[in-house]
Amino acid sequence: MNPLLMTGSMSFSLTGGLVNSSQLLVRGVGTLDLGTALILTVTGFTDATDPGHFTPIATQGTSVIGSFSNFAKGTTVFTKTGTTTNYVINYGTFPGEPGNVVLSPVSPVPEPVALLGLAATALHVRRRRA
Repeated sequence: MNPLLMTGSMSFSLTGGLVNSSQLLVRGVGTLDLGTALILTVTGFTDATDPGHFTPIATQGTSVIGSFSNFAKGTTVFTKTGTTTNYVINYGTFPGEPGNVVLSPVSPVPEPVALLGLAATALHVRRRRA
């Protein structure tokens, strides 16, 4: 079976939270090819609608290949307001959702140098008080 090739742009609204957010459901046997020309736009995210992760493209019996032209695998799509939590895009690799396109939260891990700097500052403050 020939793959379904998508081009153009695709916009998803996240205003409805997990249940009512926009979602494309692809059923059947074959492949959904995102190609390299499809552009993803995500709108409407607020803290009140945060379910943990979003699934803008769900598949049943279909695999997804390719990626959106503006978001390679693991790229940040948006950052949660007031935090440092980034939502990254996963193409068929998110645990429990094989074959789906998922936006999942990732909190940045502090660099080891930054942690050493914090430890040194705390040690310095502690010595000054003693």
